[in-house]
Amino acid sequence: MKNSTRIPRSSTLALALALAGVLSAAEAAPAPAVQEKRTATLELAKRTFKKLDANKDGKVSLAEAGRTGVPAKAFNAQDADGDKLLSESEFILLYRDLLASGGYPIASDLEQAVKGIQADRKKAAEEQRVQAARKKQADLDAKRTQDARQKQAQDSAEARTAAARKQQAELDAKRIEEARMKQSQDSAEARTTAARKQQAELDAKRIEEARKKQAQDSAEARTTAARKKQAELDAKRIEEARKKQAQDSAEARTAAARKQQAELDAKRVEEARKKQADGGDKADAKKPTPVPTKPKKVKKPRTPEDGTAPPSKDGGKGRPASGGSDGA
Repeated sequence: MKNSTRIPRSSTLALALALAGVLSAAEAAPAPAVQEKRTATLELAKRTFKKLDANKDGKVSLAEAGRTGVPAKAFNAQDADGDKLLSESEFILLYRDLLASGGYPIASDLEQAVKGIQADRKKAAEEQRVQAARKKQADLDAKRTQDARQKQAQDSAEARTAAARKQQAELDAKRIEEARMKQSQDSAEARTTAARKQQAELDAKRIEEARKKQAQDSAEARTTAARKKQAELDAKRIEEARKKQAQDSAEARTAAARKQQAELDAKRVEEARKKQADGGDKADAKKPTPVPTKPKKVKKPRTPEDGTAPPSKDGGKGRPASGGSDGA
């Protein structure tokens, strides 16, 4: 965009001549009404900028531009960044506007440079606007993010509070339930303990009764067993007495029979010896054998009560117990 600054005609002509490099601001004086006007070129604008840059810092201050009579209003109009200094591109715009307002012809290269600078300014302004919009959007996003974080934090705090309350409620409910269960368990254990005690007393009573009955049964059984044992012992003793008595009787009879048989055998032996002796005498003296007038009575052996003959020394194979001779 072109900036036009209204300057008095005489001042504009002096300023234009100074800017055109024809004379310095101190030498500038009212010019004739008709004077040849130099064409304002880009090279002339740059050369003028360098002449005005007294301290050679690459910028023209308001004081440096004021030596040529540049109004502060026109200076500030081209100070886009507001640093109170004009860069070369900013000065070119100022140079072109002042010379154009003074009626100086503008060369095409200066016009092209001005258009490029204005385009760059427009682009920079657009970028600045975009940057500002971005910054504004970033600030808005940051604010929204901050608001969202605060809300999230608030929601989280509320959620944590709600969760804590819920957890506390569940914990309280659990404790109440546990207390109820413990109370119920204690009651059940008490009832169980009472039932066990009652059962133990009943079992103890039954055991005592069983022991008494067992003791009674054992006493009766021992009495019965003792009686049976005594009866068996008595029967055994009687049997042994009977056996001993029978054995004694048999032994007595056997002894008597053996004695009787021994006496009989001795008598027979004696008779055989006598007979043998008598037979020898007859052979020597030829004496007749005397006939006994009266036979000697032979005592019969005692017969056992059971009718059996007493055993003899020769195993029962002896001679018969008759009073006859041996038949010789």
